[in-house]
Amino acid sequence: MKRIAVLSLLLVLLAASVSPALAGKSTNVVMNGTITAIDSANKTITISTVSGPFPKGSEVVVYTTSRTRFLQQIADGECIYITFEDLEVGDLVGVTGRFENGLFVATRITVKL
Repeated sequence: MKRIAVLSLLLVLLAASVSPALAGKSTNVVMNGTITAIDSANKTITISTVSGPFPKGSEVVVYTTSRTRFLQQIADGECIYITFEDLEVGDLVGVTGRFENGLFVATRITVKL
């Protein structure tokens, strides 16, 4: 009985030490949708999703940072760099980002043709 208690205690301690390390890891999420709103003051966009981890038609607020890259696809399939200010309601976009503190933060937003 004593061995089970010690083993249980060791497993609890191991789980407690591993959980924070796993919690800090985040994975990239990719979604596509149409921009339905732009908040220039807070540097956010809202997209209505067509694919990704949310149900189709979900309204998702996407936060941007100084590290977010903005791209525009051009006719030959290549991309050029643009700025947040170049985004427009109605643009079809592909967004790559991750969840940080419950918010979806974009690392890249690509305006598609």
